[in-house]
Amino acid sequence: AGIMRAGSGDDKVAVGTQDDFEVFKPERELDSNRWFTKALYTREVHQHFFWYASWDGSRDEPSNINRQVITSSGLGHTWYDREGLVLRMGNGVSYTNEDLDLEGARNFAGYRIFYRLRAAVTESSEIESELTFDGSFETGADIRLDALNSIRVAINDTIALKASLRLLYRNLSALEDINLEDSSGLVIGKVVIPKAKLDTAFVDQKSVGSGKSVEPG
Repeated sequence: AGIMRAGSGDDKVAVGTQDDFEVFKPERELDSNRWFTKALYTREVHQHFFWYASWDGSRDEPSNINRQVITSSGLGHTWYDREGLVLRMGNGVSYTNEDLDLEGARNFAGYRIFYRLRAAVTESSEIESELTFDGSFETGADIRLDALNSIRVAINDTIALKASLRLLYRNLSALEDINLEDSSGLVIGKVVIPKAKLDTAFVDQKSVGSGKSVEPG
């Protein structure tokens, strides 16, 4: 799970004369509001085979996503699970419920393919990598990728540092409206264009607790 809220305000201004003035500080306004949660449950049904259920929820105002919830279920296989390395892959069906800023609410069924990798690098560090590929049965070109890669290093028994890089890609990105100006700079209307397909976020975290690296298993 993660959340990011960022705001900004105009510069302070002084009103009055050189000898008698009052300083005004404009209120900060929220510029960016993002949050996401991801949950994955797996249960082994046979040696190295498992079924899974997942839930992904997010709100991403810069991407014009007011709400997005994706539930998925299917089967998977554990390809490697020993010597500090775990690699799992799975695939199944999904259902997406989302509300986009301009397009409005949409619901559609689709499919999901993913992998999860966790590896102990040293006694005090480990890396994690996961990639989720989502597609839509309704619109074949609506392809989404969510890649999350991180490295965690224990400073001591109670503190650890974790750096993560998250890449979000959507082939059919949400839409936004922007001002249309003439050659003189006068606003004469609005036009609708797609947002960027790729979104990149880097997060540096400090966690307090057991700083020791846990061997994957």
